[in-house]
Amino acid sequence: MERRSPARRTVNLGNLLLNPAISAIRVLIHAHHTRHENGGDDEISVTGLSGDLADLQDPKDHTHQSAGSGVGGLLAEAALSLTDVTTNDASTTKHGFVVKATAPAANVLNVVGIANLETAYTNKAIFDGTNPAALGTAAPGTSLIAAHRDHVHSNNIGAATGTSLQLSGLTASEILGTDASKNLVSLAVATYPSLTELSYVKGLSSAVQTQLGLKAPLASPSFTGTVTLPLVTLGGTVTGNSNNITGMGTISVSDGGAVRVTVDNGSIYVFGGTDNNSAGFILRGKSYAGTPGYFELYTPNAGLTAINRLAISGGVATATATWLSTAHTGLIANSPFVITGANPSVLTLGQAGAYDGAINTPHSTFINIDSNNDGTTERFCISKNGAGRGATDGGIELFSLTEAGVATWSSVTQTGLNITTGQVLQVGGTQVVGARVVDARCDDAINSGDATTDGVIDALRDAMISHGLISTS
Repeated sequence: MERRSPARRTVNLGNLLLNPAISAIRVLIHAHHTRHENGGDDEISVTGLSGDLADLQDPKDHTHQSAGSGVGGLLAEAALSLTDVTTNDASTTKHGFVVKATAPAANVLNVVGIANLETAYTNKAIFDGTNPAALGTAAPGTSLIAAHRDHVHSNNIGAATGTSLQLSGLTASEILGTDASKNLVSLAVATYPSLTELSYVKGLSSAVQTQLGLKAPLASPSFTGTVTLPLVTLGGTVTGNSNNITGMGTISVSDGGAVRVTVDNGSIYVFGGTDNNSAGFILRGKSYAGTPGYFELYTPNAGLTAINRLAISGGVATATATWLSTAHTGLIANSPFVITGANPSVLTLGQAGAYDGAINTPHSTFINIDSNNDGTTERFCISKNGAGRGATDGGIELFSLTEAGVATWSSVTQTGLNITTGQVLQVGGTQVVGARVVDARCDDAINSGDATTDGVIDALRDAMISHGLISTS
């Protein structure tokens, strides 16, 4: 429909205000434009109008004219043709188009990017086939190349693989720590633990210092309760501090070792029981009051009370050994008993004025003189009333037998050899002295007819009767 422009009219508004009808007309004229807007009762349409609108319009769905055909339709992709214009590319000063793509070389990936101090986007190679080891150490921010797998790091960091990380600035086989600048550094074994020392803490179940605090120190430790020492090697002197050591097993002393009292006027008691009423001995010190250097041997009696059995004196040039118990049988030797000392050596049996001495043997008894075969004058003597060997010591020698076999009765006051009744004396197996022959004929008168013969026979008979060899009754 053809639209006409109304003719301009001049209206006196003052007159309109005087008339209500005129006022209604005025309102209608004022709202006139709304009738021609979108949705109004007299909406204006630009359909069929030619030319461009003065105001910019929002884009709507539209069709494009095909090239040269003049027929409206979709714009074909093949009909597009853009020239290589870079003036509208995006930059640091404006928005724009993305740069034209550049085909990368083999094994290379190109990306669009912008580097420091650049003002526009360009194609950049981000991946290539270069071995990063050939690149050396790159300064931070200067390398735009990254390898497919491993790559070079700055700050002297070596190659990183799937099983290890090599840091060339560190020392091998040392533990790591951080310095004041939070850099990884090797902790020198001169100050910090080595790997071997660090491995010693493996298996710990609690704090080391807590465990050490429960241990005794090496220097001057103090123990409480019962201490078990399975094996101890002493490195110095052990001081008992006047305390007892009980329940010990075998005590072995090394060659040249000794067990001593700490003072010269003390004693050592060694007994085989829980008290001093067992078998044992006492050793007195060399300055012990009354009995210096004394040795005492004890055994218990029937009442289990220890009795001093043997005492050996000390502090003298010649020690005296004394058997103190008379209930002892004497000295029993299972091997040769040798008495040596000053000349003469004397063995005294019995107790003077009280008990007899005796030598008892269950088998043969041998007295060997000149056992070392150093002379021919040694002899066996039996004497009395002397302190030692007989006449040499003021005693009376009764009988002697030399090593040459000569027996001598030394005193004429002795009655001779007394053979008891029923015993005989033989020489060379022939009886020379024995039981008296009793025969009444011994007293018969001699009457041979020869006075000389009778005299000899009578003399022999008288001699034998006088010596007790024959008798008439």
